[in-house]
Order: sequence, then C-alpha cells, then structure tokens
Amino acid sequence: MTKTKVQAFGGNSKTSNMGRGSAGNNSMWGALKQTYRTEGKWGLFAPYAPGWVAKMVDAGSFNFVFWFWFTVVSFVAERIGDNAGLDAMKGIIAAAINRLCTHPAENIASRMQTRLPDEPEEPYFAVAARICRESGVGGLWKGLGPAMILCINPTINTFVYFRVRRAYLRWASARAGLAVVDVAGIAAFFLATFSKAIAATICCAFQPPPAGRRRRVDG
Repeated sequence: MTKTKVQAFGGNSKTSNMGRGSAGNNSMWGALKQTYRTEGKWGLFAPYAPGWVAKMVDAGSFNFVFWFWFTVVSFVAERIGDNAGLDAMKGIIAAAINRLCTHPAENIASRMQTRLPDEPEEPYFAVAARICRESGVGGLWKGLGPAMILCINPTINTFVYFRVRRAYLRWASARAGLAVVDVAGIAAFFLATFSKAIAATICCAFQPPPAGRRRRVDG
C-alpha cells in the first residue's frame, strides 16, 4: 500500500483540495505519516487498510499463476538441459503469462489503495465496474505495456536465486563433506530476499504508476 501511494501521490503538486498529493509522500516514512494523518492508525493495518482484500486477491493470484506456469515451463526445460539461459527463459515466460492473467487484479487493488479522502469507499467488484465504465473492459488491462517490461523482474529474481542457490549448495556440500541437495529454511529466506532485492533495484525505474490515477493538478 505504501509503495503504491508513493508512486501515485509523491511530488509537490496537490491531488485534491485535501492535499493528499504532496512532497510528504516522496518516501516510505513520509507516506506512512501521511496515511496516519488522513486515515488514522487503522488505515495502516489490515483488514482496515484501503484495498487490503484487493491486494490479497492480487498477491494470491499473482503468486499462484506465476509459480504454476514456472513449474510447467521448468518441467519442459528439464528435457533440454540446465543452464543460466534456461533459468532466465523460465522466469520471463511464466511472468508474461502471469501478467496477462493477473493484471486486472493489480489495477483494481491499485485503484482501491489510492482512493482519495473525498472519494467514497467501494467494494472490489464496484471498483472493477467503475474502471470498465470509464475505459471499457480493456481498462482492466490499462498499463499492460509498461507492466510487461516488468516481466524482467521475476526473470532476474529467479535467475539470481537459482544461480546463488547452486553456489550455496556447492559451498555447503564442500563444508559438510557430503552432497547437500536442499537449502535450509533460514538460508532459503535470505537467498530469496537477496535475489528479490537485486531484481527490484534493477527494475525500479521501469515500475509504472498505478493505473487510472489522473487526478494530479498543479498547485
């Protein structure tokens, strides 16, 4: 939620007469304070935070669809071989299919998270219907082009993860004096965090703003 608000409301211009868009939203801490001032403490926590249910749907569908197709592509790739190029291709194919399937859920979640203080709260399907009224059914896929560029994010993520994972297993095997074939829970957490941080840092410049927010005016 905070990331989305920084993208939508950061800057020096005002988004509404309530001043939601301001320089205070240019950082994570500033956006958190701005949310606290405008929505109260419960605006920061689930299930009261705006768009929490929508984000759950978005994140759940994103992870399920991506890893489903990643598993399918990996099964096919195993018949070809095991190399860095295949690791990259597995990620980008699964990410592209995933983006086509789950982009509407992300748009709906972004719209709900960036609701202005003077706008009424709407349930998930009401927001979807409003997007369709404004831009047609295709509006649910608004921003798909820039978002497809972000398919490189899971590509980099999976590429870095599996490369580092293999190096870790070789190191662990040499240290233990026997073949280590799996990564322990804590090590897996840090490997995944590292690879995701690398991917997010590289792709940050390509992150599109939340779709459908055309409310910023000079002021």
